[in-house]
Amino acid sequence: MPSLPSGTVTFLFSDIEGSTQLLKQLGDDFAALLADHRSILRDTFGKHGGHEIDTQGDAFFYAFPRAHAAVAGAVEAQRALAAHEWPDGTAVRVRIGLHTGEPVLGQEGFTGIDVVRAARIGPSPRAARSFSARRRGLSPPPTSPMVWASVPSVPGG
Repeated sequence: MPSLPSGTVTFLFSDIEGSTQLLKQLGDDFAALLADHRSILRDTFGKHGGHEIDTQGDAFFYAFPRAHAAVAGAVEAQRALAAHEWPDGTAVRVRIGLHTGEPVLGQEGFTGIDVVRAARIGPSPRAARSFSARRRGLSPPPTSPMVWASVPSVPGG
C-alpha cells in the first residue's frame, strides 16, 4: 500500500446522486459517463494531495493529509463536474462528504470510528450538514451545497 497520511486526516467520500436512475436513462452510455466522472475526480483529488483508498461503482473514498486540501479538492471537483459536457445534456450531481479525525493506520489501511463517521457522511450530505451545524454552531458553505464537513470536538471548543 502506498504511503498514506497519518495523524489528523481528512476523509472524503463521494457518489453520484441518482446513479441508478442515470444508468436506466443512459443504458450503455452510462459507462462513458462513469469513466469521465472517475477521471475528473481522480485528477482533481490527486492534484490536491488526495490518496485514493477505495472505489466501488460510482463511489470514491479518499484520504487527505490536510483539511484545506480536501475542501479545495472537493470544491474544484464540483466545478469541473458542473463544467463538463455530459451525454445528452444529462445533469450529473455528485455528493461529497468530508470528515476530519485521527484514525488508526494499520497494515491494511485506515480503521476506527473516524472512518465509520466519514462513510456515513459521504452518502448523506444533509445529515452531515445537520450534524455539523448542530455540533459546532456552523452553517454549510453557501456556494457549495453538495460539500459538507464534519469536524471533531475540540476540548474547550
